[in-house]
Amino acid sequence: MDMFVCELLRKFPPVGRIERICVIEYHEPESGLKVPRRSYAFAPIQAIHNDPQYYEYQRNST
Repeated sequence: MDMFVCELLRKFPPVGRIERICVIEYHEPESGLKVPRRSYAFAPIQAIHNDPQYYEYQRNST
C-alpha cells in the first residue's frame, strides 16, 4: 500500500510547484550564477516527478 501511495503522489502531486524567496544574495562561483536578494525561486514539482532523468523506471500509464 505504501508503494501505491508514493507512486500516486509522484504522478499527481498535491502541489504543482513550490516557491521560495531568497533572503540573502547568493553567488555560485563555479557557474557564475547570481541570485539577488528578494527574488523568487520556483521548483516545478510535477515536471521533476515526471522527468525520466530522475525517475527512469516509470511505466507509461493512462
